[in-house]
Formats: sequence, C-alpha cells, structure tokens
Amino acid sequence: MANRKLKFLEVEALYDETLSNAFYLTQDANLLLEDGSVGRAHALAVLALEECGKAILIQNAKIASHARNLTDPELDDTFWREWRTHQPKLRAVREFLLKNKYWFDFQPPEPDELLLGSVDDYLADLDRFAKEGDTSKQRGLYVGIDKATGRPESPLDETNRAEVVELLRTAQQIGWQIRLGDHIEFVTTERDSGKPLSLYAQYADGGPLARSLGERGWEAQQVELLMMVSAFDQNDEFTKEISNDDPEVIAGMDRLAELRAAEHEIVDLPSVDRD
Repeated sequence: MANRKLKFLEVEALYDETLSNAFYLTQDANLLLEDGSVGRAHALAVLALEECGKAILIQNAKIASHARNLTDPELDDTFWREWRTHQPKLRAVREFLLKNKYWFDFQPPEPDELLLGSVDDYLADLDRFAKEGDTSKQRGLYVGIDKATGRPESPLDETNRAEVVELLRTAQQIGWQIRLGDHIEFVTTERDSGKPLSLYAQYADGGPLARSLGERGWEAQQVELLMMVSAFDQNDEFTKEISNDDPEVIAGMDRLAELRAAEHEIVDLPSVDRD
C-alpha cells in the first residue's frame, strides 16, 4: 500500500510529536535511573535516540524539499522504510552528531576524527553505532544468555549508569540543536532574499508562526534555553561582549527576554539529570 502524501502542516505535526516523544522518553528513563533500574533506563534512552533519528530524517527531507522549492516536504518510500527500521534511525543520529553543524558559539567545534578519515571508516562507524545501539536497547528489555558461559543475562544486571546519562544528554542535545538547525537552514537562508518567507521558514524556530513556549516538540529547546537564561544572568561580562547589532544576536536576546518573562509558566518542565 502506498504511503499517503502529507501536507506541510501534517509533516510539522509529525515532527513536533516525534521530538516531544523523544524528550519524554528521556524523562521516563531518568525516573527509572533514579530508581536504580539501569538496564531499562538504557533501553528507553536508546528508544529516545531512535525517535531523535526519526526527527532527523524529517529534517533531512525538509531541507532537500526546501532546496527544490517544494511546498510540501517529500517523504518518499526510502524515508518510510528508514522510519520503520531501527538501524537507519540510529545511523541518522550518529551522522547528525558527527557533522555537528548546528551550535551556539562563535566558531564550530573541532571535527570528529572519523570525518577526517576515509569514507569507508566513517560508514563502518555509523553501522557499528547503529548495531550496538539496537543491541543495547534489547539487552535493557529482555532476558538473554551469555553464549560463552551459558548464564542468563538480565536487564537488572546492568550497572553502567554513566553510559545511560550520556545517552540522555545526547538526546537532549539533539532536541535543541535540531530546532537551531531549522532556523539556520530556513530562516537565515531566506531572511535576506527579499521574498516572502516560505512555510519552512515561517514555522522554523524564530519564524513568525513558530510554536515554542509550552508546545509539544519544543521541550528540549525550552530546557536548554532556560539553562542559558540562568547562565547569562550569572555572567554579566559575557553579555557585555556580545555584538548588539547582529540580527541573530538581537533575535536570541529577544527570545531570552521572552523566556525570562514566561519562566513561571514552564519552570516545572522536567529536565534530564545532568549529574
């Protein structure tokens, strides 16, 4: 059966729900982690990354469709095949993290060593990451057996809390970076064109129709920006050094002011344990 063609707003709704589900999976994982259930927390953390992978697949489709001036993002058969398969979603996560195109800073981070190596090494690492992620998720949910010793392996046996925390941080990072990426890919590229903004730019972060505070799919960004509000409030010297005539900076500071004003409305939003 052919996949139904989705309109722009239907794709945006899917995008929002996917990012929201990823965020709340991290919150559920964090609760399990606090209760000492490391294995099941690990499984949920990997599921959160898979949901992030689905959001990345949507963003990739939006970017490609925007470049072709399509009104509606094209979600083709390859997209839906990857959407329904575990490893392509985790490969998308790994590639997003390795390329790390979207960041809040004055210069990009150092490139990952794999990006400086051969294409074969890079693709092999993507496949390894996806396979290990899917395997570790299953270990966190099901009883298995150690083939060498014959002993049963239980999700309750897992004790690597630090690894789970790192996975949760990664999902949180993707949740806000992907919104920043939408702003860069759509708003920034269209702003100086002199033409009316496309739907892609209007609904991206910083666009006139963007939904943010209190909306599903924007939770990770809210948490990150609230942390930035706190950091800015505690570092007056940093804010003095910021260029006040840069339109991106002005937009960012306006957003921070908006967050300060609305903080009482979303301050109870749960955040990932970062200890």
